[in-house]
Amino acid sequence: MQIIPYLPPEKFRCITDPVDLCIYVNALAGAPWFTIDTETTGLDTATAELVGVSLAYPVNAEATDFDAAYIPIAHKDKSLPQIPLGDVLYTLRPIIEGDQIKALHNGGYDLSLLSKYGLTFGLRTHDTMFMSYVLGGGKHGHGMDELAMRHFQYNTVKFDEVRVTELGHETFADVPILDATYYAAEDSYVTAALFAHLRSELKAHGLIDTYLTVDAPLMPVLADMKFYGVGFDRSSIEGIKSSLQTEIVELEREIIDMAGREVVLGSTQDLGKLLFAELHLPSHVKTKTGAQSTGKEALEKIENEHPIIPLIQEWKEVAKLQSSFTDTLLEAQNKATGRIHASFNATFTNTGRLSCSNPNLQQAPKRSERGKVVRRAFVPGPGNLMFAGDYSQIELRVLAHITGDPTLLEAFHSGLDIHQATAAKVLGKAFADVTPEERQHAKTSNFLIIYGGGPKKLAAQARIPVRQAEKFIADYFANIPGVPGWIEETKKFARQHGYSETLFGRRIYTPLAQSGDQYERFRGERQAVNGVIQGTSADLMRLGMIKAAHELRKFHPDIKLLMSVHDELVGECPATLVAPAFGILQHAMETAADEFMTWEVPIIAEGGVGNNWLEAKPIGKGEPVII
Repeated sequence: MQIIPYLPPEKFRCITDPVDLCIYVNALAGAPWFTIDTETTGLDTATAELVGVSLAYPVNAEATDFDAAYIPIAHKDKSLPQIPLGDVLYTLRPIIEGDQIKALHNGGYDLSLLSKYGLTFGLRTHDTMFMSYVLGGGKHGHGMDELAMRHFQYNTVKFDEVRVTELGHETFADVPILDATYYAAEDSYVTAALFAHLRSELKAHGLIDTYLTVDAPLMPVLADMKFYGVGFDRSSIEGIKSSLQTEIVELEREIIDMAGREVVLGSTQDLGKLLFAELHLPSHVKTKTGAQSTGKEALEKIENEHPIIPLIQEWKEVAKLQSSFTDTLLEAQNKATGRIHASFNATFTNTGRLSCSNPNLQQAPKRSERGKVVRRAFVPGPGNLMFAGDYSQIELRVLAHITGDPTLLEAFHSGLDIHQATAAKVLGKAFADVTPEERQHAKTSNFLIIYGGGPKKLAAQARIPVRQAEKFIADYFANIPGVPGWIEETKKFARQHGYSETLFGRRIYTPLAQSGDQYERFRGERQAVNGVIQGTSADLMRLGMIKAAHELRKFHPDIKLLMSVHDELVGECPATLVAPAFGILQHAMETAADEFMTWEVPIIAEGGVGNNWLEAKPIGKGEPVII
């Protein structure tokens, strides 16, 4: 398909009369599908106001051309009439909420925004960003401008070309209506072209089922999570920030006393000078420019060389927590709702893992005491409780299922500690005789297999000699043969095809696996192995979110999913509903893939309920909830 290099302004219509809008919508309703996009006053859906709506639909059976229009609602430009918001919502509601196929690009924003106006999209809603992601994964970006150029060699009008700050434009409401018409209608036109093209590509590559099963139903779930947001106790976060600042000052004083001079800890150059030129500590890690690194890995390698190193590590952790999390949380609190409305992004990573932004809630520390304090600050609304479910060792369960290794399968079916069972098998010892140190080596090895590490990484993380690490890994592969066999098969497939596949058909593109450079090829092969495990785990989480959201909504509309943080789902609901809500979440997560496959290992979701995120207490199935 090809879009002509330039779409003339007369290609797009500006609808300013309610009667004309009804006529256009009636024609659109007769089409097999349509696209829709919103123009607003800002990116924060909780506070943004609707300025206009654009639509497009195919005018021929081949879907090679489209009728695109813009409906201005709240521009400051008075040169043309505009249709009142209420009239637009009334006219569009039947097609938005109906069964007709509709497509958006980055539709989570539009769904979240229109939720404010009481509009709920029907089930047959698609997102061309998700469609592109299933096809291309991490090979390229999935923004509209990039996709228009990639697929059609078409250069779209950019936002800053119509909203010109030099002309005093603060928001899209300041853009003249005719300029806005071309920009907005073009968006819906290009989205329509992308939908037609990408749908054909998904079918041609055998990926349509993956998209329809794992990705398309997720978009409205993420939109709802952003719209509802999560509550937090601002005073608690401010108290944490103050406490962290006190820690930072005290750590800086200790470091300066030990160094014998002022140290600019935020300067890698000054810190490097202190460690390597003045204290003469060994340097084991270089930066890309060849400089001596003062990063996390470099400090871990020398943390026993001088008592100042643990202090610097501690300072870095506390300073990062303050600047990248507590400060960000306070800035992100929505003034209108008092909640955090983070964006959960489904098309940013190569493996299918969700990312989070504005703010990144996945940065919330989990195991440390500081992490516990931070999690306690996330609270439900009045009269509500929080509930959470966390997949238990999901990546290792996926590894056991895929490889079919008897040792791993037996450990999970028997409910044994997987790392202790691994150590017992590798070392030829009785399960009860495995030492904590041996269990830790096995645990490190289990995860190194997933993340593509080798003896040097095991030696560094376990703090053992490289030769000992080499022997442990060799014994691991000899005694757990299902794993190395599967690894070699996956590497071979990646070398042949340039990608690996999850159990649900998602392709994890690893072009480096086909590189002529040995170092790059090895790196690509590691990515392929890791991609299958992480990608399958990510797909399961997506399916869990989809099923949980559907079942929870069906049970009661006041039960909401709030966050997805790594392998954990968090929600809230009225206290009287929390026991069944947690049960539904747990069951949905554990059975999310049952209609598509049969697991060779039990899938477990642990969690519970509480007055805040931290206190979501574990409860057994069928146990009463007591708060």
